[in-house]
Amino acid sequence: MAKPTDRQREHADFARRPFKEQFKDLFALHAGERRGTVALMILFLGMLGWYIHQQWFLKPEIANLGSIRKEMEAWMAARNATDTTVILAEPFPFDPEHDRPRPMEATRSH
Repeated sequence: MAKPTDRQREHADFARRPFKEQFKDLFALHAGERRGTVALMILFLGMLGWYIHQQWFLKPEIANLGSIRKEMEAWMAARNATDTTVILAEPFPFDPEHDRPRPMEATRSH
């Protein structure tokens, strides 16, 4: 196992290298890792392409909307017939003091 001082030295050496070299080191992979990464990228791009196709380019089938239209018209007619919304002409006479309990008066005995 490497000593902490060796790790610190490696980290310092890596930090001194130019950014371009540091970026290249991120992709310094073994052949199996490269193949796996490429396979995952192809899978991801395929899924992304399928999603984009489904979302923006696939035209939905035009269904026969006659039965749905009749059902909606019947529902709207029933809703309008049973509309019982009452609009008050004047505000409700609210008196907060009406139901308020009153303090008991002290009783005097003479």
